[in-house]
Amino acid sequence: MATDSALAPRVREFSLPALHTFPTQNGYVRRHEQGTLIEMQNEEELLKRFNKSQFQFKAWSIAPIPG
Repeated sequence: MATDSALAPRVREFSLPALHTFPTQNGYVRRHEQGTLIEMQNEEELLKRFNKSQFQFKAWSIAPIPG
């Protein structure tokens, strides 16, 4: 994949350091919630970059296209 591609890997703006043990249950819950939000932000950014690139897929029509 080319480096200028909309899907090219980039350094993530949002991240948390790895944590393997949690001192409390609330600490685990908070980290899980933060991780979920960060993951959603990263995916949203990736989709925005991809859509902004206006990449056109080549595909075969499998049904008549109205119009």
